[in-house]
Amino acid sequence: MIGASIGSDGVADGCAYLNTKYPNACKGALAFSPGNYLMIDFEEIVKQLGAEDEPKPIWCFYSESDPESAAVCGNIIENNYQAYAYSANSVFSNGHGMNLITPKSDPNPLEKILEFLEMIF
Repeated sequence: MIGASIGSDGVADGCAYLNTKYPNACKGALAFSPGNYLMIDFEEIVKQLGAEDEPKPIWCFYSESDPESAAVCGNIIENNYQAYAYSANSVFSNGHGMNLITPKSDPNPLEKILEFLEMIF
């Protein structure tokens, strides 16, 4: 699952929920700028998905200039978790959500999406 902004919280939450109903149906979640917008703690979902029999990877992309997403993504340390921080100079506009996907972003988010998909499939 892949999502941006409120959708990035939704993909993580949805992945965990789906796996409670159909174990291992969701293979992982890639989140662009989560902010705990759905009132479920993103870090707790990362831990829950990491504790499954087959731990699910969660990757988080955020701009350092986006305080909500930086606070959510920047402090999680779990084996199934990877964060990618972008400087304000490497993103478009405010660097939130889909604005992180620009050719000048390093590492290139589109290449990372392909890497994530290759890893889980």
